Amino acid sequence: MLDAALLITILASALCGAFVLRRNASSPIHRQYALMMFALTGWSTCMFMAVGLEHPGFALFNWPDLGAAFASMIIAGLVHFSHLYPTPGSAAAYQGPLAYMVGLVLAVFSVMGAYWDPTVVVDGSTVHAGYRYKPLFALFVAWVVGGASYAAWRLRRKLAMASSPDQRIELKVALIGIIVATAIATTTAVALPLLTGDYALLPWAPVAVLIGIGAGTGYGVVRLDLVPISRAIERFRVISVTRKIILSGLLMAALVMSTLLPFTGRLVGIEGSAAWTKYFMYTLLSVILITLPTLLYMIRIVSTPLGELTEAAWSLSRGNVARRVTINSDDEMGVLASAFNIMAANLERDINELKRLNVAIADEKNLTQNVLDSINLAIVVVDMEGHVLEWNRTMAQWWKIPREDALAKRIYDDLLPQVRNTLITDDLFEGLREDGGPVRHYNRPFERDGVLYYLNLTLVALRNQEGERYGTMCIMEDVTEMRSIEAELIQSAKLASVGVLASGIVHEVNNPLASISSLLQFMREEEQEPERRGSFQTMIDQINRVATTLQGVVDFARQRPAEKRPLDLARLVAETAKFISFDKRFNGIRIREHYAPGLPRVHADSDKIQQVLMNLMFNAADAMPDGGDLTLGVSAADDGRSVVLEVADSGMGIHDDVIEKIFDPFFTTKPTGRGTGLGLSVCHGIIRAHGGSIHVLSQPGEGTTFRVVLPVQSADEGDGTAPPETPGGAESEDVLSWGLKNKGASES
Repeated sequence: MLDAALLITILASALCGAFVLRRNASSPIHRQYALMMFALTGWSTCMFMAVGLEHPGFALFNWPDLGAAFASMIIAGLVHFSHLYPTPGSAAAYQGPLAYMVGLVLAVFSVMGAYWDPTVVVDGSTVHAGYRYKPLFALFVAWVVGGASYAAWRLRRKLAMASSPDQRIELKVALIGIIVATAIATTTAVALPLLTGDYALLPWAPVAVLIGIGAGTGYGVVRLDLVPISRAIERFRVISVTRKIILSGLLMAALVMSTLLPFTGRLVGIEGSAAWTKYFMYTLLSVILITLPTLLYMIRIVSTPLGELTEAAWSLSRGNVARRVTINSDDEMGVLASAFNIMAANLERDINELKRLNVAIADEKNLTQNVLDSINLAIVVVDMEGHVLEWNRTMAQWWKIPREDALAKRIYDDLLPQVRNTLITDDLFEGLREDGGPVRHYNRPFERDGVLYYLNLTLVALRNQEGERYGTMCIMEDVTEMRSIEAELIQSAKLASVGVLASGIVHEVNNPLASISSLLQFMREEEQEPERRGSFQTMIDQINRVATTLQGVVDFARQRPAEKRPLDLARLVAETAKFISFDKRFNGIRIREHYAPGLPRVHADSDKIQQVLMNLMFNAADAMPDGGDLTLGVSAADDGRSVVLEVADSGMGIHDDVIEKIFDPFFTTKPTGRGTGLGLSVCHGIIRAHGGSIHVLSQPGEGTTFRVVLPVQSADEGDGTAPPETPGGAESEDVLSWGLKNKGASES
């Protein structure tokens, strides 16, 4: 029985080591397991040779010493294995060789007989074999127990950190195998002989190591190669071919043993229980020697290539289209492998082509999106159920809904319910139903946030290659600003017509006024009474005032080409203030004028500068509907190279966020119909064209000051000194100090 068990252990350990090494000779884990199995083969051989000798005192020979040497190397391999499996640890590079150095030293001690001396005691016809242990034997025992315990501790730590269910199963099996094998081997080979002197169970230690360490760690090593296959087997609830082959071999061996063994035993004349036991053991060993290589060969030619095909198919199903198999046999497996490689190559080519097409489609989509976003038109595309397919940047800005939030939403129900039956009505789709469009509608009014907008709408039916309609594209163009410009142009044309009419009226009125003025002057000269002369003079002054007013209307309405010339800015401000003071908007407003003396002239177009002045003054009047103070001032800049004009009111003031946009075209804070938002933008353009600058300083509730800076006339453009009759030249009040006092506003 023991002989058969040791022979099976020798054969099984050698075959397991060779099988695992052949599967993956480049893997450190596989190589380490094979070294342990080959060391176990050596230990089992030593035990078999010691037990198989005719003399019972097997300890008289060197076989136990050699066996202990192999056992030391098994422990060294187990320590190194615990660092490598299932993934190498950080200390595996140096602790593995260190363990082998210790095992090799202890193996040398064992071969030299440093652990024990064999003893034989003859008592009559009975021979008792045993050992006389030396001190170094304790070192050997410590190495065996300590090394196995350390390996178990390492695997226990890896088990606690394992995240994969497969790794946990493999580590548990290996850990249990090490613990069981160490316990049995230590008990049979060390504890019992040392405590009781019974060496009968000592040769069974290699068998325990094969069952525990060999099978436990071997299970995990083999599963490293078969994890994808194992997962597929578990997923589809099938039995692997390897298991089927093993089960078939065991079943066939059992059938042969149960049917042929009794017949052949009687045929050769086996009698007695001892003879039958011996015959049974040798027959079993023969069956194993024949069956096991056959099973391994069948596994190699069937299960191994089939496992590779299974793993490759499983890898291919997870997206690894570059996976190929390396089976070059000339049987069905080779044909299947070749067909699999062709299929994988075709699939890889098709997937790469699909990826290329997807990239091209994505690039084209990005190009289309960039083009749509660069167009200053609001564009939305919806399918037949109203779900948004495209939503460009202008659409997102106009409706304040990001593109990401709009896609796939229903445009009427989720996004823009307010446009249904207002901006977009059923009549807009009549043309689409008839011919597919495009259908255009102009100046569609729509009110949003209390502001009236006008939109031009274009609807286009979208069709696929089969001509079936799948959606609608709506293009919205905001023409509100364009309508404001058109209204401004119409108003300008009306003013021009009024100017022409005013010129004719003034001409007709001036003639009788001139006659009346001449007659009154003659009567004043002839009158001797001072009181009556004063009355005549008053009438003459009023007639002159009427004539001056009429002439101002004519000058304002007259269209002249732009012409820059030396300009007395203070005089222009005074004349403009006098002219506009008759406007009803200035009722209740006190106009204060401050002009510094000796101001240099500026090189400017008087009409353009007067347009700026009038716009600023009218804006100031609008800011003071209940009356207030309007202060006009002209002074020289500190550097003497420019003249500063300031128009300051005591109105409601302007917020900072409005100041940032006050010179933008079409920006206005006035109610709809009372302003176009072009006045200050035009003023800004005129001043910039003259090489100057315009700034606004204001705070809410503290009034507003507009400051215009114009460069003075250069030396080669004429005399830069204003005449002494500049209006208000005797006054010295600085308008800049008046406009900025206690404001603390920032320049825009």
